[in-house]
Amino acid sequence: MSHQSKELRSVFEQFARMEITLGALQAALGPAWRFESAAGFARLEAAPAIEPPVAVETIDVRRALAALMSGSVPTQGVVEWANVIVLCDNYEVSPSASNRELLLRTLHELASPEIHGPITTERAAALRAELGEASASGR
Repeated sequence: MSHQSKELRSVFEQFARMEITLGALQAALGPAWRFESAAGFARLEAAPAIEPPVAVETIDVRRALAALMSGSVPTQGVVEWANVIVLCDNYEVSPSASNRELLLRTLHELASPEIHGPITTERAAALRAELGEASASGR
């Protein structure tokens, strides 16, 4: 893997872990990469490809929900994060996750509050608990 590929992968990994913002991701990737989100519609263009895709794990989604619940990331930031995770081919929900279907449903709910309803602190706590229970029970 080239140095540039490693750096690119690192940026996508940092975003998945919520260590950098969408703005920082966009700045690192430059003008060829663009994510737009408005009025319940998100679009991603020209993301440079990395192989294999970054695996999104239960801990990443739980981290996003915790950030929303603590107020350290606004709801719109979590919505945008989830949309990038869902839309960008550089991410995949870990194929080895025992709760893969639950992770996918949770990501889609976070990415689409206009369909699933607002993401309140209470809803985020319920989703986080559900993910924790799924992890603990091996689902």
